[in-house]
Amino acid sequence: MTYYPKFPTTIQYNLNLERQVTRNSVFKLMYVGARGNDLVRMGEANPFNPAVGQYLNPAFGSIIRIVTDAQSFYNSMQSSFEHRTSSGLTLAAHYTWAHSVDDASGAFPSDSVNEAGKAQNLFDRKGDRGRSSFDVRNNLILNFVDELPFGPGKRFGHDATGWAAKTIAGWSVSGVGSFHSNVPFTPMVGFDNAETRSAVLSDRPNVAGNPYQGTCPNGAQVGTVTCWFNPSAYALPNPGSFGNAGRNSLAGPDFADFDFAVLKNIPFGEYRLLQFRAEIFNIANRPNFAVPTNTEGPNGTGGNGDALYLGRGAAGQGIPSPNAGQIFSTVNPSRQIQFGLKFYF
Repeated sequence: MTYYPKFPTTIQYNLNLERQVTRNSVFKLMYVGARGNDLVRMGEANPFNPAVGQYLNPAFGSIIRIVTDAQSFYNSMQSSFEHRTSSGLTLAAHYTWAHSVDDASGAFPSDSVNEAGKAQNLFDRKGDRGRSSFDVRNNLILNFVDELPFGPGKRFGHDATGWAAKTIAGWSVSGVGSFHSNVPFTPMVGFDNAETRSAVLSDRPNVAGNPYQGTCPNGAQVGTVTCWFNPSAYALPNPGSFGNAGRNSLAGPDFADFDFAVLKNIPFGEYRLLQFRAEIFNIANRPNFAVPTNTEGPNGTGGNGDALYLGRGAAGQGIPSPNAGQIFSTVNPSRQIQFGLKFYF
């Protein structure tokens, strides 16, 4: 830990505009921003120096230290539109265009899976500045609730009585769609190339080309689950040096999901109600893929970025990792259907 830790501070600011479009609809437009100072980050405070053959402080070995000097910057435009009708239809759309940048998104490697969680060089804070691990540029949420026009007093079956009325009345449908652009992830070297002898690895490679072009070493095209980015676009830095690839400089897959539900209310007297629900999650059965991570996190799962090399060969060249650039998991389940029955009294 740092000897004199500072207390993290956050400044938030916003400007809101609201306009009634029609009697039943409202449009909102907002600017929301935030600035964080004295945030926590982790790094190697006592790196080994291969040029002189000893640690910065020869009396100790690796010292993983948490300091409070990181910064964060968030800016966003947020908009929403809501519309309600007397017939029971409610529509809403929420869109956010945002960008979050920081020096570290957490104090520990377990805080995220898409980056090392530790500074590549503790003494070069801005060298780790990049997209936040949770940075999403575009986020759209759509939802609706519609009371179906069936039953007494409705458009269809308004003269129905008895069990016929109970059967066709009280139905409603709803849906929620979530669509957002990618979250970032970090290309990693995969071993102690900088020779700092740190207890936690965080070395990054050098950029040698466009990682979104060409063909991967396994023959697959860039942009597929077996070749999300081209590992050949990176090069191994010289021994004892850090790479120039940015933290969270690669973009993962986009996300799209839609859930649908059907609901039926059956009243029993004035205070009792039986409710039936049928819900379908991920109705399109779309796989939403995670970012490529072939590393192992501190708790044995998750990973901390995508490692490009297994080590350095005898000729000085990096030994490529055979699964670099590949995606092995999804972030949402496949289509699921569930039924529920509730009794209110």
